[in-house]
Amino acid sequence: EVCNLTEIVNEMISQNGFFSEGGKVNFLSELDVWEIKCNIADIKVVFNNLISNAIKYADFSKPEQWIKVKSYRKDQQCIIEIEDNGLGIRPEQKDNIFDKYFKYGTNKKSMGLGLSFAKQALAALPGTLPDPSLLGAGTSFIVSLPL
Repeated sequence: EVCNLTEIVNEMISQNGFFSEGGKVNFLSELDVWEIKCNIADIKVVFNNLISNAIKYADFSKPEQWIKVKSYRKDQQCIIEIEDNGLGIRPEQKDNIFDKYFKYGTNKKSMGLGLSFAKQALAALPGTLPDPSLLGAGTSFIVSLPL
């Protein structure tokens, strides 16, 4: 079905608008592609899990915490980037981040299922989710979907 990315992103922002500590999440949205053909339930699973992970792994030692969602066209693909300035992922952990029950550090807010669910949902779309992140510099997941 045709999915409106603006509506989906706005819904994910309203569902994930605050950190558990009570602070408001700063969202930035740069959507150059607004509509794609996909399964709306699957794309919501992907967005919700990537955004909620960005919130769980925010770096509160930085003066500001933000999450940016942007979309653009590249060849016959819609590229969607979900980027944050959180803790990032250690290089030695990148091979495990999509495994069920994998958690970064001692994060008690995570069950370790979100990235596994996101990867499964993308496989059904079909889409790709390459490995992300630089430790300490945040995380950037890039989702590629056919147009």
